[in-house]
Amino acid sequence: MTKTINYFFFILVVLLFSASACNRGNNKTDSKLKKEVLQFESLINKSDSAWALMMNSDDNKIQNLNRLIEELALIEGTKEDQLKPIKSEISEMVKARYDRLSMESSARIDQYDSFTNSILGKVRAEINANPNAEKYQIVHQLLAEVQAADDSILHFRKEYDRSIEAYRQYLDKNKKVLQNELPSFDSVQRYHLFRLVQ
Repeated sequence: MTKTINYFFFILVVLLFSASACNRGNNKTDSKLKKEVLQFESLINKSDSAWALMMNSDDNKIQNLNRLIEELALIEGTKEDQLKPIKSEISEMVKARYDRLSMESSARIDQYDSFTNSILGKVRAEINANPNAEKYQIVHQLLAEVQAADDSILHFRKEYDRSIEAYRQYLDKNKKVLQNELPSFDSVQRYHLFRLVQ
């Protein structure tokens, strides 16, 4: 009888140990899956941050362009009738700006860049045409800030492309796992590149 009890006790211990081992194995699997999802979310956040930094810089450039036009209008010798079309062009440029989906078309990006270059050229021409404008520090400061933001666009685009490359590679490598773990996987965007990755 004692042997029978000991035998059943042994079997019970073995079963409990096996169940515990299985649970530990499942926890490890769950942990791995969660780690992959967290890494994917981290890559999404990095690309979102890269995009936000770029757009924030561009927003500041547009804001400073508008302010430059307003400042020039106050300076004696400026022809206001030549500033109004530039102001309108800035508004049109804002409407023509690409977003993370429409930038699939490189023509859309080229159009926006062309718009920007044209406006910058016209603003500089207006400043150069009025000797009085050269006397104002605010004009020089705003123009310098606009130029700095315009010069930085290539850097921001490269950083964004790098973040999207990393995001896409991780998405492709872990597609099956993410597909199982993310209910919203079918709506996950791959996003487009400026094609400036080095």
